[in-house]
Amino acid sequence: MKRSMARPRLGPRSLLPAVLLLGLAAGAAQARIEQDVRCFRSSEGVAPIRFEFRMFYDSDTNWSGGYVRYKGSKTVIPIVLKSEHGTELAPGRPDEFDRTWVEVIDGRLGGEYRMLSQGAIVESMSYTKPSPRRSLGFVDDPGSFTSDSTACQW
Repeated sequence: MKRSMARPRLGPRSLLPAVLLLGLAAGAAQARIEQDVRCFRSSEGVAPIRFEFRMFYDSDTNWSGGYVRYKGSKTVIPIVLKSEHGTELAPGRPDEFDRTWVEVIDGRLGGEYRMLSQGAIVESMSYTKPSPRRSLGFVDDPGSFTSDSTACQW
């Protein structure tokens, strides 16, 4: 059974305020915001590209946002959820989710991160640059995130 959980699409002008609300929402309702941190590395190439993917979700308002931080960088790139589609593969099992996140850089839309996951398992992750349009594949790197850390350890 396929179940669509499409979220409303945000236009370029509404993305920046949504990202800024992350800070306000985190301070105002910290107990209600869930956080998920993932560490990824490129699946190709000799010198892997690594990044931390941090997502926030407020179930009370159905709001999602987050950021990406690449290895060696002190700055973060804000991301907002562009779309989410859930599919029930088998009764009693976690749904499979196909989520697309878009970067917001200087108030403009950037590249897209697409993650396919089921439960705690990330089946695939890709990043697509807007220009020239090119995609890179990444794999989940759980060894870079230990239970006593708050960020990816490279």
